[in-house]
Amino acid sequence: MAYRTNDDTASSLVPEAPGHEHRNDAGTLTTPVTTLDALLRAGKLDPRGIALVKVDVEGEEARTVVGMRETLVAADYPSIWCEVRGPEGSSRAPNTYVAVRDRLKPLGYKPYWWSKAGTRPVFDDEVVKRCDVLFERH
Repeated sequence: MAYRTNDDTASSLVPEAPGHEHRNDAGTLTTPVTTLDALLRAGKLDPRGIALVKVDVEGEEARTVVGMRETLVAADYPSIWCEVRGPEGSSRAPNTYVAVRDRLKPLGYKPYWWSKAGTRPVFDDEVVKRCDVLFERH
């Protein structure tokens, strides 16, 4: 189920936090979803050649990462560019960064900031609002 805002400027798989429900007056819609690992197991996904996975799933980053761990291994650990939220990043799904980081760490992934100048490690207290973090194995 996806939740929509009144002005159709945003949608999410996660409902608004209590006290913010007024943004969801536009209603909900049902959308079928699956995981990359389910597609891999069904033979519908060839992991060869996957170099980067972009994750922007409106608050469901941790569950999404869990659903692609087999694919990440099969694809030889591609980079992951993930929109995450810090403690002030969202009323509906705050602090998704910690959950994503913790789920990728056992696979050897570390968080990095990316810029034209290169990458540098992310320090946990730097992730305050919504931002993109690059997870890589080095």
